[in-house]
Order: sequence, then C-alpha cells, then structure tokens
Amino acid sequence: MKFIFNNIILVIFFLLITANVSAQNDCALNLKEAQKLYTQGVIEEIPGLLNPCIEEGFNTEDKIQAYKLLILTYLFDDNKDLAEETMLKFLKTNPEYKVNPAIDPAEFIFLFNSYNTKPIFEIGVTTALNYSFPFITKLYGPGNVADNESKYKPSGMGFQIGPKFIYHISDKYDIGTQVVYSQKKFEFTSALSDFSKTSLIETQQLIHVPIVAYYKLEFSEKIKPYVLSGLAYSYLFDASYKPVRQYTDNSRNDVSGSDFSLKDFRRKNNVSFVVGAGARYKIPHGNIFFNLKYSLDLLNQVNADNRLSDFDFISRYYSYDSNFNINNLTISVGYLYSIFNHKKIK
Repeated sequence: MKFIFNNIILVIFFLLITANVSAQNDCALNLKEAQKLYTQGVIEEIPGLLNPCIEEGFNTEDKIQAYKLLILTYLFDDNKDLAEETMLKFLKTNPEYKVNPAIDPAEFIFLFNSYNTKPIFEIGVTTALNYSFPFITKLYGPGNVADNESKYKPSGMGFQIGPKFIYHISDKYDIGTQVVYSQKKFEFTSALSDFSKTSLIETQQLIHVPIVAYYKLEFSEKIKPYVLSGLAYSYLFDASYKPVRQYTDNSRNDVSGSDFSLKDFRRKNNVSFVVGAGARYKIPHGNIFFNLKYSLDLLNQVNADNRLSDFDFISRYYSYDSNFNINNLTISVGYLYSIFNHKKIK
C-alpha cells in the first residue's frame, strides 16, 4: 500500500512539473508571436496573448519583456491610461530597471522617465567595532593631584549592532538614523605613590541614536562615496569597573574584587558630535556600505553628585572619578534594502 501511495505522489509531481514546463513553453511562443505582431503593426491581439501568461507562465525576464511590449502597444494605440497602469506593474516587477537608449524605444523611455524610479527609503542593519579614547577634562583624586600620574587609555575593541534607516532627500543628500546597542571599553590608571598604582577597566553599555546628514559624491555606477555629519544621543544603561590596585614593590598582595557597578556614578544621557566618511556598493535590491566615523561626547561622563559617595571603594583602591569625556572611532559595515514608491512626477 505504501509503495502504491509513493508512486501516486511521484506521478502527480511529474504531471505538475510537465504542466508547468508546457505552460512556460507556450508562453514563450506567445511572447515571440506578440513581438512579431508588434513589428507588423497588428497590435489588437497582443494583450490577449500576453496578459494570461503574465498572470502565470512567464519567468521574470519574459515578464519584463512582456510588460515592455504591452506598454508600447498601449502607447501605439493611444491608450495612455493602460500604458501608465502597465508601467506601474513593470516597475513593481523590476524596481531597479535602468533604461538603455540603445535598445529601449524613445516612447518607453519618455514614459519611464515620467515616474519617480529612485528609492525613497532604505532599511537595513549595521554592525561595527569601536575604539574609545577618553580624556580628562578636570583631574580629581585623593592626595595631591598635582603628583597624580593619572590617565585614560583605550582597552580593546567594543562593538555595536542595530537597525539603520536612510531617507533620500535628493540625488546629493540623505538623512539617516540608527538605533544601536553599543559597548565601549577603556582603562583609567593612576599612581599616587612610587610603590602602587590603580587600574580601572571600564565597560559601558549604551543605546546610541545618531541623526546624520549624508552628502553623496559621484564615483561610479556601483560605488558611491559619501561624507556625513550630525549629532547623536546616547543612553547609558549599564557601566562597571574591573578594579585592581597593584603594589609594584611587591610589599603587599594586589587588591582586587568583583566588578564594581558605575550606574550611579555615570551620566545617563549624553550628546555627541559625529563626522565621518564611507562608501556604498550597489548590489541587487540594495547596497552594502562601509564607513568610518569619529564622535566626540559633548558632556562630562561623571555624575558629580555621587563622586565621593562610596568611601569603601575610595579607601580600597585609593581612587575616585575625574571629569572626563570620550572620543570614539567606529568602523561600520552593513546592508541596506531599497524601498520604492513609484509615482508620476508632477
């Protein structure tokens, strides 16, 4: 019984495949016949040959050729409404079509150019590596800060990931935003004596929302360089130290502990200025992009009201926060999918 059932399934599958191939062959013949009729000026039969196959039977390439032939047929018949209706279907089937004056008739090109055929919006995803460069704006610390050899420095790469949105204003200008999860890493070191030093490796986790303007440059059909600038809002939802106090003369054991939360010691909201440059590479239905951005926080990172609030930490590691800002270098790559809204140009 199972053998019979399996054979029935195979027969049905074979018949479906055969029917589909037969329909495609018939439609291919219909397209050739319609092209022949058009060259002869016999246009009345063309819609009847092509429309059923557009619904079912044509592959994508044949459907594009059929739509073009129908548009020319309706234009030749002075049926502007049907020509425009078919042009919209054509653009929906192939939204990134580029006219070729060498093969596309002038009537088709004229109607095509009367529509907005460029993407109005792009949506995609961005991933990035970032490198943080903190710098002290006002030095604080226990003891004589004039003798305090304190500094910030990078501590490895952080990363970012999130959705990205671009709105096309014109051929030259875009405006865009993204909502990304961002992780930053950097280190603070201080030495208040010649026998000990403190190292505090800080990790921050933020939601980062830049709004930037893009100026696009001409290079080639596939590669489009650009420069960008704008402002970014950041919300810090977590931050922590990995603290260590080392005795460089080995007079005592190093002092360390579990990660120390900085959520109450850091400013939650910050704003930064962003500049950068990059390029897009055109692929079907969208673009791959790469850019390099540099940002500068405009506000102090430290919550000054809580600077001295944890006496145990200060006495254990002999350190508390100086005012500091962060410069950040970001290297991003991602993908953007193009969204069209084909309308007649008024």
